[in-house]
This record gives sequence, C-alpha cells and structure tokens, in this order.
Amino acid sequence: MKENFQPSLLFTLTQEGGFSDNPDDPGEATYQGITLATLRDFTGQTDLNIDDLRAISSNLRDSIYSVAYWTSTYCDELPAGIDLMVFDHAVNCGAEASIRLLQSACNIQPDGYMGPETLAAAAHVTIPALQAMQHHYYMALSGYVDFGRGWLARLQRRTARAIALANGE
Repeated sequence: MKENFQPSLLFTLTQEGGFSDNPDDPGEATYQGITLATLRDFTGQTDLNIDDLRAISSNLRDSIYSVAYWTSTYCDELPAGIDLMVFDHAVNCGAEASIRLLQSACNIQPDGYMGPETLAAAAHVTIPALQAMQHHYYMALSGYVDFGRGWLARLQRRTARAIALANGE
C-alpha cells in the first residue's frame, strides 16, 4: 500500500494551499499544511520563525508529511482509501485524533495507538464509516462555526478520492 503515499500527498497538498496565519485557527501559522510548531518539532530547531516556514523546501515538507503523518499512522499497512482518510485527517487534526477515529469506526476502544488489533480491524472498516466518524469529529470542534463548512467540504473531497484509490483509480 506504500504506493498510495504520493497520490495521498498530492491530494493533501491541493487541500492545504499556501500560507495562512488566521488568528482564529488553532494551527496558527501554516504553509502548505505544515505548521510552524510542526516544523520546529520535526527539525528540533525551536528558534525557527514564519520566514523559515515560508522558505521550507519541498523535500523537507514531504519528509514531514511522510514521517509525522503517513508513517506515524501506519498508512503503509492500511487498505487503499482508508490510508488517505487516516493520513489527510491526521494532517488536518493530528495523528492521534485520526487513529482514535479509525479505532471508533472499527468498534475498538480508542487509545490513539495503532497496534495489531487496530491494524487487523482496519482491513474491515469502510470508507463511509470512517467518513461519518470524521464528520462528527469536525462538528464537535469549537472552531466549527468558523471553519466547519471548509472542513466538511474537504471531507467530501477526501472521501471521493479515497473511494477512487480503493477502486485502483
């Protein structure tokens, strides 16, 4: 399933866009989906600033996506389509939150850890079941009034692309 990283990354990059620093967004300063906090954590350089974020190379950006979101959520071991649903949601809301929703969709007690039970159950989860969990998650967020329409539109696009990947498209 590793072959789905590139199509998943391309999807996510089209959703994330360029630079954003909306004071109402809990992600704060973000460029191409990478927050300044994520860049600092990934590189270990706590003195990086917004200019450094804006100057991030595509290689570093892709490495962050690969390690912090794809690998950390075990997307290589997930079924096609489910991998995108988990990955893109992890980028949007955090890896642990994304794993917890997958576990809920699998009827497993959510703990945010992708262990053998979750991986085995993920083989049987459906994209619509995971979509429903993500939908409810977004609706419960405090920023839903301001950002909900965009989150749900992205979820619809994510779901459509995930179904295409699951169908080998």
